[in-house]
Amino acid sequence: MSFISACFKKPKEVRLLLFSVLLFAGLPSFAANVNNFDTFLSEGNKCLSPMLDRYIWVRGKDVDWKNRTFKHRYKTASQIPVETIILNGPWGKALIPTLESQSSAVIDSLFQSDTTSELLEGITVTESGVLNNLDAAEKYLKQDNPKELPNLTSSVIESFGGKKFNLEEFVNSPDQDDEFNSRVKDNGKMILAACAQMSLTNSLSCTDAVNDLLKQANYNSNFILPSLWHEFATKASLKEAVIQVSLILASRVKSGEVGNVLDDFSMGFQKAGFSKPQSIEYSWRLLALYGNGGSNLGFRIASIDSPTIDSQYIVSSNLIGTLITYLEFTQVIFNGTHYALPKEVSDLCLTPKPYHFWLSAYFARWLRQKGYSTEVSRIAPFIVAKGYQLNRDVNNAAGGIEKILSKSSDHPTNEVIRLDLALSASGSVFGSILENEKVKPFSLSGGLTYLQEKRGYINGYTESFVESLFLTDKLKLFTSWNELFQPNEAFEYFNSRQR
Repeated sequence: MSFISACFKKPKEVRLLLFSVLLFAGLPSFAANVNNFDTFLSEGNKCLSPMLDRYIWVRGKDVDWKNRTFKHRYKTASQIPVETIILNGPWGKALIPTLESQSSAVIDSLFQSDTTSELLEGITVTESGVLNNLDAAEKYLKQDNPKELPNLTSSVIESFGGKKFNLEEFVNSPDQDDEFNSRVKDNGKMILAACAQMSLTNSLSCTDAVNDLLKQANYNSNFILPSLWHEFATKASLKEAVIQVSLILASRVKSGEVGNVLDDFSMGFQKAGFSKPQSIEYSWRLLALYGNGGSNLGFRIASIDSPTIDSQYIVSSNLIGTLITYLEFTQVIFNGTHYALPKEVSDLCLTPKPYHFWLSAYFARWLRQKGYSTEVSRIAPFIVAKGYQLNRDVNNAAGGIEKILSKSSDHPTNEVIRLDLALSASGSVFGSILENEKVKPFSLSGGLTYLQEKRGYINGYTESFVESLFLTDKLKLFTSWNELFQPNEAFEYFNSRQR
């Protein structure tokens, strides 16, 4: 019995892997094509390897990541005992809980167990409002005015000691808090310097574009682009479209037919009554929300404090967030084509983090629509992505920049950051190319390889030394990070392929 099946059979005990939330969507696969899977293991995957290495490192099972074959990575990961925590409450009994659905770092349970029939068995919604599988979720989403699922929006949030987010107050507040405004002011010179580094002739326009993005995105909360979250949460027509999109994805899981996320999103909006041009535009906006929430899209929506957030919207968003990754894995491994990335991606770079690509792509498209040049529309989102990586606290025992700079250049955490940068760089370039313009094929694995070949090395940095730079020399902090990752090399790799 797979891990997921066990969770369905014990709905009161939803088990989560502590350290693999960012790794894999853990839905059972289609009936496995063993030959394809064996080929996949033998050939390996350039983009998935850093994710496996980091999972193994976090669990403290193996520190030799340099000479490991992909099969060895897979075998090592599959032998790590599942470490779980228990979450009680109705969310744990709801449809494929978002956090749990990413829990299988052991891809053996994804592709070697034929549990499709268990997933798709028709179980009706019970009096308590429990959805036990995908078929039950579809039936619930097709109902007119269904009963609300009790406490669906609160139990997980409360379990982690959090509170629901009042999006209405946040969107309608004319000013961001003093700390955020202070950071923007302090970073002004660094933004100008970062723009000048990438394009001296466009440095002023680029600075304006970055500031426009920061204002629009508002990194002051977990809800990047709050106006979009608000739009989708409050317009009935958009919520209906989200339901239609989720049903299309669920149908694709059941049929096994090959598709692509952009096509499916557009089809869902058209089914909800939007014109084709409107459907394309709103598909991009929904991808931007996915770019912010990733596989946790439904969890993010569940944490919004608003009377307009109903159970159907949460369930459908939860399906979208989890099934995108599921369909990407199954299509890449068994059909040799991407689902969650554009058709122009020429290689099979398998990653559970396509949201890094789509958020940067949306930013670039938004800037083009505002009238910025193609070059500025590519550069500015990538500068924002670099700023995010520079300021983030990488979870799963990695920590902030003080831990990143004190690690070896080829440490698994740093290799995952390089993968994130390659996704953001390629997304920034792709999004700047509008529908009536031609996109040339590009290789994500090629970009990652190029970035790895160009990696820098910094020696003698300790955590305490890096922490001291926060107070004494922030510029050195930035230049050291830049020297280690050489992020502009990734941008130039993808940018040059579209000239």
